[in-house]
Amino acid sequence: MSSQQERKIPKEWDYYRSEEYHFHLKAMESFDRLTEKEKFATLVRAGIINQQGELTEMAGGMGKADSDGGEGGLAK
Repeated sequence: MSSQQERKIPKEWDYYRSEEYHFHLKAMESFDRLTEKEKFATLVRAGIINQQGELTEMAGGMGKADSDGGEGGLAK
């Protein structure tokens, strides 16, 4: 028996069949196609890391976020 059958999870609750999951997969595939420089810039603009590559306080680290947030927008 699969774990879904054992737990009797309705298939509409199955995350791996959800639109959200498929959207997440497409977003990660797009991110994976970026260059390392584009990935770094995207993480800086999102406020996850700063220009020094430190995890920002907002993301659970000790580094300060850059005040301007980078160039704005997501990496293309």
